[in-house]
Amino acid sequence: MAISAALRAALAALTAGLDDHDVHGHGVHGHDVDGRGVDGQGVDGQGELAALLHDFVEDLKLAVPSYRGMSIRFDVTDHEVALSLLESGTGDIATSMLLPLSAVASQHGAGVLMVYASTPGAFVDLAADLSFALRLAPDALMLDQHLENVPASSRIDGLNEYSTINQAIGVLIDQGHTVASAGSELRRQAVHQGVAVHAAAATVLRLI
Repeated sequence: MAISAALRAALAALTAGLDDHDVHGHGVHGHDVDGRGVDGQGVDGQGELAALLHDFVEDLKLAVPSYRGMSIRFDVTDHEVALSLLESGTGDIATSMLLPLSAVASQHGAGVLMVYASTPGAFVDLAADLSFALRLAPDALMLDQHLENVPASSRIDGLNEYSTINQAIGVLIDQGHTVASAGSELRRQAVHQGVAVHAAAATVLRLI
C-alpha cells in the first residue's frame, strides 16, 4: 500500500487544526464527522474541526476499507482533551494502530491518535508506509496493543475547557506574555487559587 497524498494531507490538516484557536472557539463540542453532533443535535455551521475529521476519516477509509473508528487524546497546559468517533456496530473491531501526534505535530508531544479496523492486520501496510513517509522509528507506530481500551461510544471530553484555556492564553499574550509564559502564568494562577487550569483560565476571562 502506498500512502496517498490525500491521506497525508488530511492527517497534516487535522493535527494543524488541533492548534487552531479559532477551531476551538466555534462550538465543536459534540460534533461527529457528519456535523450532526454525537448526541444527534444540530450544530452552528462553524465545525471546522468536524470538517477536518471528516476529510481525514474519508481518506483513511480509502486506505483501510475495514476502518471502524478513531480516537484522539492530547494535552494543553496540563489539560487533556479526548475525542472518539466510532462507526456503528464496533463490536467487530479486531485491530488498532497508535500514532503519536508528535510524529506530525511536535507541540503535541503527549498526544496520540488511535485508529481501529475490523480486519486483522489491516494497518500493517499503512503503518509501514507512514513510518517511511514520516521518517519514524520502526516501533513508533504501535499495532494491536490497545484493543482493550476501545471507547464505548463517540464523544468529546474537555474541548470546552480547552477553548477556555486557549482564550485565556490569548488574553495573557495581549497583556505582554509570550505563549510559553502565558501557559506558565495560568499554571501559577491555578496553583495559587487551588483550582484546575481551566478554572483559572475562566477567571482570567471574567476579569477582562
